[in-house]
Amino acid sequence: MTSRLGESGLLQETENDWRRVVIEKPFGQDLESAVALNRKLHDNLDERQIYRINHYLGKETVQNIMVFRFANGFIEPLWNHHHIDHVQLTVAESVGVEHRRAYYVEQVDPNMLVLRIQPAEGIQMSFSAKVPGPTMGVGTVDMDFCYEDYFGNKPATGYETLIYDCMNGDVTLYKHADTVEKGWEIVQSVMGVWAALPPRDFPNYAAGTWGPTAAGGLLKNDGRLWRRIKIPNQ
Repeated sequence: MTSRLGESGLLQETENDWRRVVIEKPFGQDLESAVALNRKLHDNLDERQIYRINHYLGKETVQNIMVFRFANGFIEPLWNHHHIDHVQLTVAESVGVEHRRAYYVEQVDPNMLVLRIQPAEGIQMSFSAKVPGPTMGVGTVDMDFCYEDYFGNKPATGYETLIYDCMNGDVTLYKHADTVEKGWEIVQSVMGVWAALPPRDFPNYAAGTWGPTAAGGLLKNDGRLWRRIKIPNQ
């Protein structure tokens, strides 16, 4: 596509006009293809004209992480390995990975900070409190902030913010060519080992369930549990 744009002269910049191209992920499928893609793009574009987009970086909750941490004095001093036991990332979708597969889970209630990226963007914090009554019982209380409830409208998908940044020449939330290639360099070593190993039984699981049993062992070995989340409409 960029070669055709270059041939037609649509990428030619003048003193008063700029030309920028937004590239949607994935940026290659391995290191070799990522390097080839970058070279192809650079045949017709300077790196400053290329904007590799990942719309999740434009989501309100993602951008709010820095504000939540640094603008709240009771949070920032605790945001370190002395006070954070572990971090869990959960991607729960109503559909499977489909054809994206080749591109890409005794209990004590702890304090939890939950950043909801999608859906119902917001922040939830849980803490312990005494249960009313004559005996000393402890229960969990949730403080829940939702963008739609507090600001009266749904947050943008992320694309709006990033397209706006592109039009203003702000590359802060975009990937640079060397960042993409360095990332694939790191992942390529893992992919190489997987390719060299003999086939093994993959711990698969049925759609709509909470993942393979082996996933639970990742945290159970350290006395931890995966946090269960509520799926809308389920």
